[in-house]
Amino acid sequence: MEPMMCPFSDPHSRDLEGDIPLDGKDLDAITDETLATLLESAPVLHDTKVVRLSQHLVMKGGILTPRTQYFATKGYLMIDFIAGQPLGECWNDLTYDNQRQIAMQVADMIKEMQSVAILQPDPLGGGPFRGRFFIDYSVGPFKDSVEVQDWFNHKLDICKRVNQCPKDIPPFQFGKLVIPHHDTSPRNLILDQDGKVWLIDWADAGAYPPAFESVALLAQQFFTGFNEAVLSLIPQFPEEERQLDSITYGEAKPCRTQTIHTRRSITSSVHPTSSPSRSTLQDAGMLPPCSRNSRKILSPSSPSPSPSNKTFRTKQKLAKAQRQNRPIPQWIRLRTGNTIRYNAKRRHWRKSTLKV
Repeated sequence: MEPMMCPFSDPHSRDLEGDIPLDGKDLDAITDETLATLLESAPVLHDTKVVRLSQHLVMKGGILTPRTQYFATKGYLMIDFIAGQPLGECWNDLTYDNQRQIAMQVADMIKEMQSVAILQPDPLGGGPFRGRFFIDYSVGPFKDSVEVQDWFNHKLDICKRVNQCPKDIPPFQFGKLVIPHHDTSPRNLILDQDGKVWLIDWADAGAYPPAFESVALLAQQFFTGFNEAVLSLIPQFPEEERQLDSITYGEAKPCRTQTIHTRRSITSSVHPTSSPSRSTLQDAGMLPPCSRNSRKILSPSSPSPSPSNKTFRTKQKLAKAQRQNRPIPQWIRLRTGNTIRYNAKRRHWRKSTLKV
């Protein structure tokens, strides 16, 4: 890596006189394709990127993302190859000055995305809502911002009910909506050979409140130096950040053994007086529906497992007894309504009826 990465600026871009691409030309006659080309060819005022179009015009844009070349509904897309290395693999090896320059580039990207106001909350491309503040099997889609706001307030009410957040947290009231990337991390940044970073993996991006970005950075457990450097350069939203942090108790990811994922709180910790039931969290949309026995994810319409859990455990005990060569009476039989259960304390088999 080069010793120092400095923002590039073309001296010609600051000329008060001289030949600049659109001098003396009618802007209305310039096509969008020409303007896009000028973003790469016009004199650069600042490399994140601002270019000089004429004596009186500049153009800003150019968040570095690979260009999508092909997209299909079968689950794949084709994008540009960026010659470089993942920032997550080399971040710790960079000098402080280089890390600071990269943090400034990322902060400029975030500020650029937060300068775009959007009316309707929505993931990029539409469809269900995904990301840090939504459960991984997705929620929605929602009709409007009121429905999204109600969903967040429902999560907040559940967290208050089970004593997992302070009672004085106010309800959500979404105002300005921007485009948070929602997963800005060195693992999603590519550092090219010129010292510029490219932002990839936009799966969680969408139209959300600007605090989503800063809370997502605060919540990341890795690359804390990167997170702190970027957070020091972007706008902060203390009240909204406190609201979003208060509902993180219900963030969960479905897996073979279902667990509730919590993270280090950025507000004062709250200790529960009682543990919430699983059904309470499922009703709140915080956990996916799971079978009681295997904890595997079930669809709402899935039939209950058969045989029943009691019968299943009884068969397990019987098989264990048989493996250990314990004496079993000849009249033992297993069927739905007439099950034999082994009493470990009295060391004999007891006949019982199970409802399945």
